[in-house]
Amino acid sequence: MFSVAYLTLTKKEIRRFSKIWIQTILPPMVTSSLYFMIFGVFLSSQMPKDFGSYTAFLAPGLIMMAIINNAFANTASSFFQAKMLKHLEELLVSSMTPFTMLMGFLTGGVVRGLFTGLGVLVVSLLFAPFSIYHWGVVLFFSIGTSLLFALLGLINGVYAKTFDDISIIPTFFLTPMIYLGGVFFPLSVLPDFWKNIALYNPLVYIIDGFRFGVLGSSDISIFLSSSVLLASCLVSFLVCWRLMQTGKNIVS
Repeated sequence: MFSVAYLTLTKKEIRRFSKIWIQTILPPMVTSSLYFMIFGVFLSSQMPKDFGSYTAFLAPGLIMMAIINNAFANTASSFFQAKMLKHLEELLVSSMTPFTMLMGFLTGGVVRGLFTGLGVLVVSLLFAPFSIYHWGVVLFFSIGTSLLFALLGLINGVYAKTFDDISIIPTFFLTPMIYLGGVFFPLSVLPDFWKNIALYNPLVYIIDGFRFGVLGSSDISIFLSSSVLLASCLVSFLVCWRLMQTGKNIVS
């Protein structure tokens, strides 16, 4: 029963974003191309030599930015729309368990995040050809980050009461954290004061760990970066699991 329900919900979630790929998959690829053309030209001279070219340094950050934004957006918007359009109630009265519902929504977010990240990777190779340093690390951070932000997007979708609530977290929290998370610059170029502040941003560890997998260079220990990602996933999953079990803000 789990497999049928899970696969059905997962198929629905994947079809939801794949049918409008011009709105979901293509925009991050176009945006990344603009970043490469603009920042790759003007900031390349400021890049520390151990990271190679600036465009190569920029690529992992842009890939992670696409994964983060799209995994979050997919579950946040999908779950909120399910509540607003009342078809979430149909899932609740069916024999589908809370765990099956949780995994179905999460899988849709993870798949969209990975597909978008793959698209940006293809674009990156056009501007800065490079070989992957460690595929295991790349896959770990890609899947882990997609899962983490799919979880966070689901939490947002649970608590959102209007469409405006869906955009508050990405606009005022995610975007600043991403931009200050080492996408466009390494921590080593920051003054000590700002470097210490940046270390409180969990995205610094996630982006830096992924960059290690791609380029083999990083500012932070890969073990610390992996631990931050795993701990964040675990805490977020437990919160989502609790919300689904209790039905808080899900059922009236």
